[in-house]
Amino acid sequence: MSTAFAPAPSATENALLAMQALDRGEPVITVDDLGGGGCEMIVLASAARVAVVAAMISEGSGFVCVTVDHVRAVRLGLPPMTWESPTPTYGGRMCVSIDAAAGTTTGISARDRTTTLRTLADADSGPDAFTRPGHVIPVLADVAATDRAGLIARTGHRAGHDTPVAYVSLVSRRDPRRIADADEAADWGLPMLRYSELGYSDLTHAL
Repeated sequence: MSTAFAPAPSATENALLAMQALDRGEPVITVDDLGGGGCEMIVLASAARVAVVAAMISEGSGFVCVTVDHVRAVRLGLPPMTWESPTPTYGGRMCVSIDAAAGTTTGISARDRTTTLRTLADADSGPDAFTRPGHVIPVLADVAATDRAGLIARTGHRAGHDTPVAYVSLVSRRDPRRIADADEAADWGLPMLRYSELGYSDLTHAL
């Protein structure tokens, strides 16, 4: 009696499966296989749930960021924290931190940060929807760029519109004194997206 095994998905198929998981509101691991910068846990801000954000905080650095394009940053009154620097940084160009003005208490809990993320993703939100400073850090991101924020932002790019993507750097489970290396990404058992895969032009178009 023979047993048939399905072929393992290709890198592109794995990427599409991960993107589909994001669309279902599930967390995904992004892996910096280009610059060796480690890995992140990400989720679409519009689909953020308390349990997922709690996992991001406990498994990661606790420094919850979210991608925003220039148009959204201007519309919501989110200026950069610093003047533009000629020297790019790994963290990207961070904007003033925020909390949602409604439905939060101190702003630091997973529940409060989930509310802030979903408020940021809401197309009806305006500048008055937030208090500043807060506990979620918007990061300016351009999906045409190949820096960290730009590549992560591509995971929220759908049919001509951009959904903010929340992310946090993961702390190593093997050595919690450091961030997780790219080769540790499988330790979380979640779908994975490699930075190199985010360059595929047909990745988001296939969804």
